Amino acid sequence: MSDPAALSGQRVSVVAPHFNLRGGIIKLLDYAQHLAALGADVAIYSDDFVEPALPLFSVPRLARIAQDIDFRPLRPTVASPGLEIRENDLVLFTWPPDFVLLASLAPRGFEHWRFVHLVQSTQHPNVLFAKGYGRRLLRQPVSRVHVSQPVAASCADFVPADAEQTIIEEGHDWEFFASGAPRPDASPATLNVGYITWKSHVGAVVEDRFKDNAAIEFRSIGHVSTWPELRDLYQWSDIFLGFPDPEEGFYMVGYEAMAAGALVALPDVGGNRAYCTFGTNCVQTRYDDADSYVDAIELLGRFSAAERSEMRSAATASVRRFNLADERRQVGDFFVHLLQKSSS
Repeated sequence: MSDPAALSGQRVSVVAPHFNLRGGIIKLLDYAQHLAALGADVAIYSDDFVEPALPLFSVPRLARIAQDIDFRPLRPTVASPGLEIRENDLVLFTWPPDFVLLASLAPRGFEHWRFVHLVQSTQHPNVLFAKGYGRRLLRQPVSRVHVSQPVAASCADFVPADAEQTIIEEGHDWEFFASGAPRPDASPATLNVGYITWKSHVGAVVEDRFKDNAAIEFRSIGHVSTWPELRDLYQWSDIFLGFPDPEEGFYMVGYEAMAAGALVALPDVGGNRAYCTFGTNCVQTRYDDADSYVDAIELLGRFSAAERSEMRSAATASVRRFNLADERRQVGDFFVHLLQKSSS
């Protein structure tokens, strides 16, 4: 393990594309907090407006970030010069098109490995993602952190062989979603099925298929919601239906529902293989296929108490692997490794 004291005083500029609850912003800010806790001089830059009432800051672990780390305008304003990159800085970013501006701000001779790209999705090689810039960026000699093995594998054919990169499996507050009364394994009188409509209409189709079945009740969330609201839905649900995008890096909804003790049904979209062992800790559906979700609900509804207990235990073991303490240590190790390049 590298000595994290090597980060003391190191300037790290973190570039955020926005402050909405999407697009990997929580993980980017987690990294900012990790680096600040390890002694780095961290500032967060963005063109987006930031204020304490944003839903993003209702996430418990981000509640104090604006007090602990400076948020600054990315581009010059009357009150601020904007981001100024110095020769020995490190610059962390996640949204590929941001690299165009960052490269233009770097001083002459700035070493490209000092740009650290946090890669959070298997869709980066897709020519339709970010107007193709995700794939073009993969060929740049920047440093990279992939949030899971599937994400790294999806990018492997495009990244230069000598590029600095690592895999740091995404950490999360699984304890927050797991908090609450223990789940009974006995078959419930009414089967509660939850889902979220952010990325798909299929949940509503599935719900309509069961409209005449009084033994099954559905609830869903379609608006931007706080973590407590999500936890309430996950914990209410005996079964939770996941509707990820076709390419994901680490589909948080499925992970969080597993942590809360729901039995989860969702498709294989690549990135979620990091925590999904289909048939063991969750049930696999076909992507965007209402019939397969109906089949999954019927299958899980027939589970015995022992089968429910076994799947929940497997899910619990999976989600606990992804914790913030391990993530912080590995972030420190990688950034120290990068800095050792400049002294070797």
